[in-house]
Amino acid sequence: MRPPGPAAIDPIIDFSHLENASLNICDASGASQINELLKAAKQLQSLFIDFNGPLLLAGLGSSLAAKAYRTLKSVKLHLAVGQAHYSPLCGLTLELRQLSGNNVLEELDISVLVGADEPCRTEADDWSDLDALLTVQGAFPMLHRVTVKLSWFSDAREEEQIQALFHRLTQDRFPQLLKSSAVQFEFYEEHDSI
Repeated sequence: MRPPGPAAIDPIIDFSHLENASLNICDASGASQINELLKAAKQLQSLFIDFNGPLLLAGLGSSLAAKAYRTLKSVKLHLAVGQAHYSPLCGLTLELRQLSGNNVLEELDISVLVGADEPCRTEADDWSDLDALLTVQGAFPMLHRVTVKLSWFSDAREEEQIQALFHRLTQDRFPQLLKSSAVQFEFYEEHDSI
């Protein structure tokens, strides 16, 4: 307990018993506030984040590593990216690395939505770095399911171009998850013309 004083105000809501969270991050200020909330969550089991950038998920890993790493079993992320995103996974791999080896994560579900005819860096190392991290022995010992869904809206690309890109992305960037017997890996692609 903090000593009384003008700068020592206890939170109005106690988030330490929060078990399920569904959060929307639209700007850096919101991300900072959510990270503080997650640091207090001792019993968090399920986390859903709807993330609109161009931001990075900076601080998410350390926030979850504070207390929630003991209980967090499911993480679902919806990432909306566009040309302003250098990193199509918004720094997710770096944040997950902070939980590596000390977690009970069972399920990771990532949905990436790319705006109409926006470039998405499918050649970026984000994808293969995620593949490598999630398949390191002992890094995520309870992980049994990983789902990645990439949705792309376009009016300037041919369907054949998009399908070839999706196929290369799956084969080239997720080789370890594709052959893993411990983790069920599912990759979904969706291309809609507008």
